[in-house]
Amino acid sequence: MTNNDIATAAADTHAIVLAAGLGTRLKENTKATPKCLVPVSARPILDRLLDNLVRLGIGRATIVVGYLDHAIREFAAHWVLANNAPIEVDFVLNERYAETGSLCSLELALRHLDGTRDERHLLLIEGDVVIDIELLARLLRQTAATGAAATLLAPYEPALNGTFATVAQGVVTGWLHESVRAPGFDLEGSFKTVNLTTVPRGHARHRLLAQASAVIAQRGPKAPLEYAMQNLVAEGLRIDAVPTDGLPWFEVDTPEDLAIANDLFPPLPAAA
Repeated sequence: MTNNDIATAAADTHAIVLAAGLGTRLKENTKATPKCLVPVSARPILDRLLDNLVRLGIGRATIVVGYLDHAIREFAAHWVLANNAPIEVDFVLNERYAETGSLCSLELALRHLDGTRDERHLLLIEGDVVIDIELLARLLRQTAATGAAATLLAPYEPALNGTFATVAQGVVTGWLHESVRAPGFDLEGSFKTVNLTTVPRGHARHRLLAQASAVIAQRGPKAPLEYAMQNLVAEGLRIDAVPTDGLPWFEVDTPEDLAIANDLFPPLPAAA
């Protein structure tokens, strides 16, 4: 797939950034700063993300905000103006951010997009992930080539924790939050989810919203997004596994994570 093909795929993609949470595990770093604005190598996480979206050619992004939402709104608006960036950014407010999880934020965003009749492919991004732009490009390429959903997965390492996926013949067969993994689960034979996923328009988008709503109704507002993703896998929705292949990424949850991310990512040049 050429750069022009990637640009075409990106132009048909709408990014959803989940950034409503309190980020309490980052301790002092988020007392007065929302998690997505915590600096990595002196540059806020959201700054890097918006830069990558613009460089790829994604022209629409919806950010779900909650904790210190005014700071995120002001930052994004200033960023777009300061960089003369060809991207439209809007916001969805999760008013219950302190008592809900990322799945509730995603459901709010999906309902918002349905209301605006936006029918593009989706790129789902957790707002605390710092990532190499090539990994984002790989996701776009995969969905453009196959028409299927796709997610980034990293091979097991002892330092990684959280949600792990199982894979067979390049397709996700299990998406298992740590709260539901069976005793003796083979971590070394599985893959860490990176929390970036593409979802094509049509049936896949419809099923994602349906499962988000069903899981919240059944498991409560704090149910993790992973429960809905596992249900999609169980009902037969194809989600391709896209390997990270050693390219840098990191999910910033704790001060220790932040230190690792600072080592992995030097400052990026500003968007043109």
